[in-house]
Amino acid sequence: MFWKASRPTLLYAGPLGEVVGEVDAGTVILERGRYRDPFNGWWLSTATVEDGTLAWVSFDRLSREPNLGEVGPAWLPVKDDRPVSSELQSSTRGPQSVEDLSCEERGGACEDSVDIAELMRLAMGQVESVWSDVELIDYYWDALVVPNDDITQHWNHRYQEAVEAFLYDPSDMKFCRKSILLVELEEKWGSPRDRLERLLLEFHEAVENIAVEFVRDTQRPLESRCLRQHPTHINVFYYEDLCIRVCTDTSESYYGGEANAHKAGKNTFRSYEYLSLGVALSNCLLSVSLHALADFGGYRLLVSAIPPLTSTDCVYAPLQGSTCAESVELLSTLSKRLATSLNLSSHGVQIQAQHGNDSVVSTNVPQLNSGIYTSIVLPVDIALYAGKDRRLYLLNGSNVLPCSAPFSLFESREVISSSPLSKKSHPGCAASGLRHVAAPRLRAELLLRCPHPINPDWFVEGAHTEQDVERLRELSDFVQTDGLTTVAGILGLMLPVGFPSLPLRECRLCGGGLGNELRFLVCRHEDRCCYICTHCYTARMFARLDNLNKRKEALASLSRKGKHRHRSLYPIVDPVNFTDAVRCGGAARGADALELEPSIASLMHANGLNLRYLGFVYHRLPQAFRPVMGPYLEVEMVSRAAKKLLSARLRKALTPQSAHAVVEEFFIMLLSPNGDSVERFWNEELGPQIGRLFPGVVSPFSTASLSIELLLERLGQLSGVVFSKESLASLFRLCSTEAEKSEGEVVSPISQAKPFIELKAINPCVKVYRLPMQRLSEDREKARAAISSVLERLLVFWIGYTPNGSDERLQPNYLTKLDLDYTG
Repeated sequence: MFWKASRPTLLYAGPLGEVVGEVDAGTVILERGRYRDPFNGWWLSTATVEDGTLAWVSFDRLSREPNLGEVGPAWLPVKDDRPVSSELQSSTRGPQSVEDLSCEERGGACEDSVDIAELMRLAMGQVESVWSDVELIDYYWDALVVPNDDITQHWNHRYQEAVEAFLYDPSDMKFCRKSILLVELEEKWGSPRDRLERLLLEFHEAVENIAVEFVRDTQRPLESRCLRQHPTHINVFYYEDLCIRVCTDTSESYYGGEANAHKAGKNTFRSYEYLSLGVALSNCLLSVSLHALADFGGYRLLVSAIPPLTSTDCVYAPLQGSTCAESVELLSTLSKRLATSLNLSSHGVQIQAQHGNDSVVSTNVPQLNSGIYTSIVLPVDIALYAGKDRRLYLLNGSNVLPCSAPFSLFESREVISSSPLSKKSHPGCAASGLRHVAAPRLRAELLLRCPHPINPDWFVEGAHTEQDVERLRELSDFVQTDGLTTVAGILGLMLPVGFPSLPLRECRLCGGGLGNELRFLVCRHEDRCCYICTHCYTARMFARLDNLNKRKEALASLSRKGKHRHRSLYPIVDPVNFTDAVRCGGAARGADALELEPSIASLMHANGLNLRYLGFVYHRLPQAFRPVMGPYLEVEMVSRAAKKLLSARLRKALTPQSAHAVVEEFFIMLLSPNGDSVERFWNEELGPQIGRLFPGVVSPFSTASLSIELLLERLGQLSGVVFSKESLASLFRLCSTEAEKSEGEVVSPISQAKPFIELKAINPCVKVYRLPMQRLSEDREKARAAISSVLERLLVFWIGYTPNGSDERLQPNYLTKLDLDYTG
């Protein structure tokens, strides 16, 4: 299809990419591909005249185009040479602008909201084959917690006690629960911070063990399995005081496929991690159960501790019509304090009268008389339960992190061919009631820095206003403009590192100080001590590129003269050698394998961007620095796509031996330089997977400059695959051998040794909560004042709302202190 520019407009390196040129009014281009970005913007690609590479034009970025005073589309259809499909033969199809395409032709569903009645059914555990938090906790606490057990040794109690000791600073209390002096307790177990960090490390190891046992159970007879299966939910298990939820599904089931189930598990973990951060920052005296996310053997497990409560202990649940939060001022105060720390806004809902299981929450119009109007500050489906340990637990917290906007575009996007689009369903779309569970979420870092509080229910029907939606659109605009530009500018060595904060270092080459700027690790010492600055790194890398260009020209000249190529005819000076920067006695990293600090993932996350936007950052990198910094982004994208493919293959392995064979075969395909099977692997599996994970990558990039060392290290971190030292050394020699061949070097016999793959282990990859320990330690005085303001009211609350079967051995230390004060 041909398009004509109605006015001067810009060319981009890719969708949402860097500006690379400008075209005059009247220019006609041939459309090569059509693409819609995650922000609902449309792009067309066309081949450039110079070298045939693709350039992109935008239909939706008028604010950044020249001649802002002109209205109307910048590109107009001229001629449509696409064949008419049989489905469209009954009607005449003329040239169309992108704005005229139907929703189905544009490649996605129209914008809509989540039905609140379905959301309520999900939160209350009334959706078949989908579990709710309270349903599982209710079952496991009643059925599996043995009364004679030492409950004080359960994971939940140990975690809550360690968090409270760290957050609420009980150093002013005379005695702990067992009348042991706290000074003696610290001498024995260390400071509260040390105890909490040690507990989280112990929990990390326990989750690793659970992941291994789960995979082993898949190979054991039913009667010999270690994990106990839930009687109703086949993907839920119990092991050593922990609840294990396996994130798996089929395309015909409720989540809509395995990928959506994995996303739902990740969203739940991140939301509870954000809740735990809010509890820590707000000192609201609410509790969140401990969660972890584990990937192993192709499975994703969501592991959580089991708090002591039952479904009858609910004290606050707006979705169920509970009015406890209105009658008890304390709960409202604590909820508002938590919402403020999470930067969530208050919003109104109308709770209609309940009719069996059909109670719904309707639009936020207070004048309606058929129900209760209430203003809430947390997600509408969140619930607060009174535990038997006299703690208030937050459940159904998986929606605390709001969905990204636009909500209807969370499916993976692909480049749409310019041929007619046939009517077809889009795989991976969950049913309407659960579409939000797999939808991309805002990063916590972005939400906390937003100048206005955000309504977490902005996508829920009847629980938001137009202003709420507009604020999400503003965040979406920030991400695709300043957000992408900031990260691309940092990686393009044009902006300082604002986030994350970096420790001061010294460049081992020039001696300059390294503050808020990128740096490169050049040694392999365990202390990670030898760094160089970006100036020293790029100077040598650009010298290398210049040297290679000169050698290519010289060799081409010799070839034209019919002379034999010989090294002595053109002296080689290899400037890419950083061994002189290693001062610690450790091994030096390869020239193309210096480790970037902060990592790509840390930099993206700290600046509020999800890694799915990495392809757009790649296109926005300054062209001058792309040869130097682009390979780091390519390694990250290839590693994450390869990890997904490897996980899918490991899922089919039935024994440890077959799993090792699968991994070895996979890495042979990944690292082999050529071959028909290798070409098919990259073209049919890895390439499309990169496009699905990183929608901004709309055309292949060269893998010639990929560092094998960095690729193996990063993929090992993501997948848990550990190679033997000898195998890594042989693979690193392969990398240096290829470099020597490309530069015309004489390859030594040692370098010609055949590389081999030998696995040492395949370890689970586990994520556990991260708390800003240093920041929380500095806010102790503020925390003590915040707690004192509600502590006595909390004790009065528990006098009236303590559930049946409460155990005073489990209650928090701060309540023990109050009991001592009142009785003493």
